Amino acid sequence: LATDGTLVFAALSTGPVLAIDPTSGTTLWTRSGVKPGFAVARPGFLVFVERGGVVWGINAQDGTAQWKTTTRVADVQTVRLDGNRVFLGGASGLAALVVSTGEVRFDLDARDVRDLDAAGDRLATLEEGALMVRNREDGSIRYRLASPEGEFGAPALFTDGRVVLGSGSRLVRAVSPAGSFKWRFKVGARVKDRPLDYLDGKRVGVLSFEGVFYEVSQGGDMRKRALLSSRPFGPALFGAGRIWAPIFEDEIVAIDPKTTKVLGRSRFGGSFLSPPILVAGRLLAEVSGPRRIVALETAPLT
Repeated sequence: LATDGTLVFAALSTGPVLAIDPTSGTTLWTRSGVKPGFAVARPGFLVFVERGGVVWGINAQDGTAQWKTTTRVADVQTVRLDGNRVFLGGASGLAALVVSTGEVRFDLDARDVRDLDAAGDRLATLEEGALMVRNREDGSIRYRLASPEGEFGAPALFTDGRVVLGSGSRLVRAVSPAGSFKWRFKVGARVKDRPLDYLDGKRVGVLSFEGVFYEVSQGGDMRKRALLSSRPFGPALFGAGRIWAPIFEDEIVAIDPKTTKVLGRSRFGGSFLSPPILVAGRLLAEVSGPRRIVALETAPLT
């Protein structure tokens, strides 16, 4: 699922792309005949990326195609929209396009590109398991780091060039803008999903597979933690004045960003097929049993 802040877009495994009103659940338009892939959006515009590396720019209001661009990326595994750029990486290849026109800015050789993030003038990816940080404009490499513990989780890239990510089975590591390891924070299980940026320059949120959400300072010290019922399904969200933690297999937990106390829990009534997104005061996720999109209303802050 993806949202432009007003509508919700669903890229179905069978190929079609749907636009949905998040308030009523009404399907506003369907674009059929597209191969399976990834949807990302910004206000008024949808970008659909086929797994074979073909990228479509689509009008969010009516589903009409504005442009189509073919890249060399094969078996697309990760897509990120940032400002007027869309980045895609796959089993082979890494490319960047201008969202408004479909113009290719770079189309590079790369291998096993996963978990793209973009901030400031940089990109962060996992490539063949190593952390790779590149220049946003041309894709040139700034540095490459391998995990001393064996495997990295998804990187969170900050606007000042810092990176925070899980490492091995029980660590979270910070990397300086220059590409050197800084602090490390020990947790009870693997951190696979992207850490949460509190957007205050002081804190980062970490969801570990032990079922714990940690608030960690930018110096690597634990401030608070919240105990959860099980492991996370995906990364935590920050919106509507709360942190939202998706928990295997259908639970969403609301956490107070000031106190890290659990404010409430709810269930979607079916196993997650996609991580929830937040739009227009509602949390939406695709679930199974049967396969459908479910919306939960968020309670007003008191």
